[in-house]
Order: sequence, then structure tokens, then C-alpha cells
Amino acid sequence: MDRKIQKSLYDILQCVEEVESYFDSVPRRFDYYYENALLRSAIHMNISIIGEATNRILKIDPTIAISNAKK
Repeated sequence: MDRKIQKSLYDILQCVEEVESYFDSVPRRFDYYYENALLRSAIHMNISIIGEATNRILKIDPTIAISNAKK
């Protein structure tokens, strides 16, 4: 596998794990997320990084099947 694709996949994994860790000590409820601006910003940043990493992967190899990549 291409080294850049591996790096991007690692970035995606790190972001997912980071978002999951935000809820280790707080309730996993939408109202808590909605009322906590810091939590919202952190999650949005990670989602943005995931999107960028997905785009990098698809630019390197557009044949990789990533369902709903544009969403």
C-alpha cells in the first residue's frame, strides 16, 4: 500500500479514536454535545481532518471504495 495512503488512514484512525475519547468522562448525549462549544469545535476539527485525509486517499487512488466519501 502506498505510504501516503497509509498515513492518511492512520490520520483517520487517530481522529476517530480522539473523538471517542472525548466521551470517556462525559455523557454521550446530543444535548451535552450541543451545549459544549469546546467539545463541538474539537469534534468538528476531527471531522474536517477525516475529510481531508479521505480526499488525499482518493486523489492518490480513486479506485479505492470509500462509501459516501463526498458526504
